[in-house]
Amino acid sequence: MVPTREFAEKIRAASEHRTDPDFVIIARTDARAVTSLDDAIERGNRYAEAGADLIFVEAPQTLDEIRRVAREVKAPLLANMVQGGKTPRVLTDELERLGFRIAIFPAVCMAAAIPAIERALALLKETGTDWHEGPVLAPMDIFRKVGFDWWHAVEEKSPAREPPMTPAPRTLFEKIWSRHVVTEAAGETSSASTSTVSSCTTAPSTRSTASEKAGRVIRRPDAIAATADHYVPTAGDGPPSRTRSPPHGGGDGAPHRRARIPYFPPGDARQGIVHVMGPEQGSHPAGHHAGLRRPHTATHGAFGCLAFGIGSSELEHVLATSCLWQKKPRARCGFAWRAPARPASPPRT
Repeated sequence: MVPTREFAEKIRAASEHRTDPDFVIIARTDARAVTSLDDAIERGNRYAEAGADLIFVEAPQTLDEIRRVAREVKAPLLANMVQGGKTPRVLTDELERLGFRIAIFPAVCMAAAIPAIERALALLKETGTDWHEGPVLAPMDIFRKVGFDWWHAVEEKSPAREPPMTPAPRTLFEKIWSRHVVTEAAGETSSASTSTVSSCTTAPSTRSTASEKAGRVIRRPDAIAATADHYVPTAGDGPPSRTRSPPHGGGDGAPHRRARIPYFPPGDARQGIVHVMGPEQGSHPAGHHAGLRRPHTATHGAFGCLAFGIGSSELEHVLATSCLWQKKPRARCGFAWRAPARPASPPRT
């Protein structure tokens, strides 16, 4: 149980900061079942002194205990009456005479409803229909029981309301963009979370090395894919290009292994040109927002993926935060089609 002093402090704080005079603070204690009735009574008085409006001593087990609570707790009282519970049956008139201000019967509806539900379900299973004799309410009777007529009258008295506006239709680009925006800054610049990042070999190795020296870690290595690209011949097994060889030792994949970045080296069946490899390997599925080394964003729009070309500095930021500062582009989609000319009809003979 919560220590008496701690709970009293919570009640005191709630009492001191209440703003509505009709707000009622009810302090409950279950000490009777855990420690003793004496402790429950002492706690009740402490809670009343701290500012509680009503004291709820749970589960006194005899009529004498109920009377003692009413006699020794110097505050308005609440009684919890549950059929079959630990507290014996006491009529409301007797509770009122003893000094209880509120009596609650929390299980009365549920206790009556569950057997009725079981009978209705058993009858449905037996007969195959819910049409039968008995005290069954029609739909409108049910609505009236829960106050439909009153709420309908309130609605009729209210001013005419505008019909709910249908949200403006959005393009696929707008849906993907809004789904990934994390925060916005002045000048309509947004920080959008990147689902995936793909790059050629040199970029992640160079940027991860720079981040490593700066003491930053890569936030989501699992969302990054790196491949040997520019310096690898696209046909045959020729040697790498000397003019496009990877700096910082990126070609052997060591920086990627240190950073736990998936890397597809030369000779790997998955290795290829970045903007082909991403869609091919399923790294950039529909609805994703991707960052790729310029100019490798081609082909992604056809897969419903929003991709941006990013430079080295931006890549370092993305590696550390999984986000990309980007001004929302003004996207426009168009479709043009011209019916093919009809072939000339063959001459009639």
